[in-house]
Amino acid sequence: MPLFTRLAVNYAKTSTVVTPSLRQFILRRAPKLNPQIVYNGISDDALLSAKKLALDKRHRITLAYVGAVYGGDRPYVQAMEWLALAASELSKPWTGLSLTFVGREDVSDLPLRYVCDAFQINAGGEVGKQEALNISADSNINIVLVGKSEEHRCGIPLKIYDLLGVGRPILYIGPADSDAVRFLEEFAAGDFFMIDTEADHPASIETLAEWLCDAASKETSAKCEPSSSSQVRKILQLIGMESY
Repeated sequence: MPLFTRLAVNYAKTSTVVTPSLRQFILRRAPKLNPQIVYNGISDDALLSAKKLALDKRHRITLAYVGAVYGGDRPYVQAMEWLALAASELSKPWTGLSLTFVGREDVSDLPLRYVCDAFQINAGGEVGKQEALNISADSNINIVLVGKSEEHRCGIPLKIYDLLGVGRPILYIGPADSDAVRFLEEFAAGDFFMIDTEADHPASIETLAEWLCDAASKETSAKCEPSSSSQVRKILQLIGMESY
């Protein structure tokens, strides 16, 4: 163990972690470190990208998945099946779903497998940070996909902070016991919908379609917390420097 790490473990009175699962791990292994959760903050760039959403002239609900895929088991495959089915169950005036899928992973096979009159997929490549924010802000709904492995359920994808900042509703598809779900329950209650990929009976297609219609009509609601400044203040409080 490096000297600095050994000194920190032996003499620190508290420590900071970024996820609930990491806090539980340290409480089991080294409870004297008194781990406290300090989240990453929502960026100013995300907040500045939020905008009032214009209705799609074709009355199609626009969705976006932007960024890395968290889970090597291609969790989006099952998600595409659900969305394709839900697209034909939408209530008026909505006529279908249009999904923009942007990231490093090659998903060029998805349009060939799932596209129909009611469900369109635009599979793009990797884009820059600001363009990613713009795509998320321009979409009715943003998607978060988390794989089933322990590695992925025990973490909060950084893109979730950006999605809170742009303020559009979130469709979460993944295990119900992940750190990402706990985070969304705390900071985006009422503005996200979960499909538990490990449940014997995930949300029905009718329920998903109803939520998609309701969420698409919502006004943009940019979230300011957890902000970078509030998390810095939390660290200062932990080390007894509240007045700074």
